[in-house]
Amino acid sequence: MFDAAMLVSDAMREVDQRDGQHLTAGNVRFNASFILGNQTAGGPPRLFRLYTQGNFIEASLETPYFQTGETKYGKPIIDRVTTRSTFLNGAAKCVLVSFDATMFSNLSVGTPIDLICYQRDGLEVRMRRRFDARNNIPRIGRVLIARGRDAVDFTISSTFGPNTLVSFKVWTNEVNEGKTGTAFS
Repeated sequence: MFDAAMLVSDAMREVDQRDGQHLTAGNVRFNASFILGNQTAGGPPRLFRLYTQGNFIEASLETPYFQTGETKYGKPIIDRVTTRSTFLNGAAKCVLVSFDATMFSNLSVGTPIDLICYQRDGLEVRMRRRFDARNNIPRIGRVLIARGRDAVDFTISSTFGPNTLVSFKVWTNEVNEGKTGTAFS
């Protein structure tokens, strides 16, 4: 995997050397960054963040995840909410909230968002989703389920592979402010 990261980094440097002056003449700067990951049977998963300059770092205990592109709005959400013990579904939800915060705060960032979740030792991608403008259906109401870390650790459903949701019902009751007793009957 290290050799693959070196190969991609070398290719990035070659493209910059070959095309960089032409891009600069057109008022464009060479800019490419990648997240490269893999796991072979019997080995640990490895993840690399490759930078425009052709250098890279590998994920470790100090850097357990990477984010590419604009990071000043969404990365603090991930830093505050996720830990090494966060379940995969919770981490995926947190990443999507991070993307949403970035898109809300920076008009140059937008859809599509491609989310791929890989489970350690799974040796295949079983959860993949593309979010684009077709997913922006206006919603009438929202139900608060949890806040903070609890919000990403709350799972309604976990599915891997092809699946069909047949039915999903939510019941809510209005809470009368002056009434004592339980909020839901």
